[in-house]
Amino acid sequence: LVGLAPSSFHYEKLNEAFRLLLRVKENQKTSVQEKVEPRGNETVENESDISTTNSGKSSDNVQPHLIAIHRATHYRDSDHQLSLGPGGFISLLEQTTGASAHVIGKPSYDFYRAAISSIGIEDPSEVIMVGDDVVGDVQGALDAGLGGAVLVKTGKYVEGDELGEKTG
Repeated sequence: LVGLAPSSFHYEKLNEAFRLLLRVKENQKTSVQEKVEPRGNETVENESDISTTNSGKSSDNVQPHLIAIHRATHYRDSDHQLSLGPGGFISLLEQTTGASAHVIGKPSYDFYRAAISSIGIEDPSEVIMVGDDVVGDVQGALDAGLGGAVLVKTGKYVEGDELGEKTG
């Protein structure tokens, strides 16, 4: 689980997460191989019989679970300066381990739908999002079917964010 914990995010913790994901991936791969390899005097008709489980997951394609609170690349810290958000760390773990993060916060579709449902609104087009993050707030809301989104130029907003320019 990756969230925003600035005082705990340092090389040792990131490397610990990296190693854990690799270990989980190896354990899952071993478990899948044990389920599909023939036992005793069973015969195998073709190679595809031992490369996948009943669920169709290839033992070479096993993915460890990586859950992310959100993918924000930056935020405005208590010193009013921009600081790294968890997005870059999540991308690094995905790239180095082959894991795909499941995002449970913004900009996930499920996050927006759960928020709308929690206030008793059935039609998402009746809701607008106001936020300072082009991807997490504005695009996430529009992708979830909200009626609109307003980008405010406060908080973590940096001039050019709406044009897709890199921050900094």
